[in-house]
Amino acid sequence: LAYAGVYDPPSFPLNPRVIPIITDDRYSWNDPRREAEGKQVAENWLQYAENIAFYDYIYGTPYIVPRIFNEQMAENLRYAADSGAVGFFGEGYPNFGEGPKWWLTMKLLWNPHQDENELIQEWSRRAVGEQAAADLISYYDFWEKFWKTTALESDWYHNWYNSNPRHSFMPFNNASYAAEISVEDMEFARSLLE
Repeated sequence: LAYAGVYDPPSFPLNPRVIPIITDDRYSWNDPRREAEGKQVAENWLQYAENIAFYDYIYGTPYIVPRIFNEQMAENLRYAADSGAVGFFGEGYPNFGEGPKWWLTMKLLWNPHQDENELIQEWSRRAVGEQAAADLISYYDFWEKFWKTTALESDWYHNWYNSNPRHSFMPFNNASYAAEISVEDMEFARSLLE
């Protein structure tokens, strides 16, 4: 595992049988700075290794609201495939409110160039039927927007980003991002589920 003290590549070529598995919470790639940093790490490893793999933290639980980043996940898996990654491991504990997250991940691992929105629509229609699918999709879109914008502007994110050393994974044991969620937000999300 390319993790903690061995996150950066060595100064010598690796035996071809060694496949570094680069650990990163690629949800954070919603931040263009993190995306550039993460991709640079992959490119650096490819200078010393014939193959790389990705290890991602796709946690749902213990986050207290659905941690949806379907669009970013799709982009990340397309990047992994296009950069020649030969493996993927996702560490995650599903949150029931995330719906198609893991199903979508498995579908995209099979073929990362599928349209993630079409897949989410398919899953939602199959889960709740044609009539209710639009509300369910709006629910997932609501939480994805929260994680893509509001959470990235929070102290929760900035404290993690600016920490030194910075963990490969987001601070899932710190729910301070919830301070950015209003009562109205929760009522709206619940109304979509109802």
